[in-house]
Amino acid sequence: MKQGVKRLLSMALALVAIVGSFVVFFNGIQPEYENLAREQGQLASLERLAQDRQTAVLKVEELIGEYSGENAEKLKASISSALPRGVDMASALVQIVGIMRLSNVTVDSISPKVETVPATNPTQIVKPVGMVTYEISAQGNYGSLKDFFSKLETNTMLFDVRSMGLRPVRTGSDVLRINLTVVSYYQSQ
Repeated sequence: MKQGVKRLLSMALALVAIVGSFVVFFNGIQPEYENLAREQGQLASLERLAQDRQTAVLKVEELIGEYSGENAEKLKASISSALPRGVDMASALVQIVGIMRLSNVTVDSISPKVETVPATNPTQIVKPVGMVTYEISAQGNYGSLKDFFSKLETNTMLFDVRSMGLRPVRTGSDVLRINLTVVSYYQSQ
């Protein structure tokens, strides 16, 4: 073979090898790079998820440790004062009347009514919350009533004011008559 033909064949063979390598790269290797990048992304997200779960487990263990032993008793007492176990009308009435007296509000009448709690399944973890409704009639000036609501709001036991009506005791007087519906809550047993 002549030298020129050999050079032409070697250049053609080199060109075929280069084109073949591009074909192999774009058809075989590049899709695998995309799969590899996708797999690495999934691995990174799973590692992040595992780390987040481990952090959550550590926080839960820390909270369990914080509320065990003596702290658990304090927590139970605190929750029981805000949300007593069973109907505790006497305590609620004492608190309402005490707040009214501290606020210089005169109590005319209080009518409690216990609302029934639906029956629960013994396997149910979260028990329903019961309510006691108090229909209250009282009187006092605006500042006293404002003080009463402020103290009722920050009281230890949970109270909600469901309805309220105000009217003056007599024309030209700064004394107001108030009719309230207040609800307290308790844990059903």
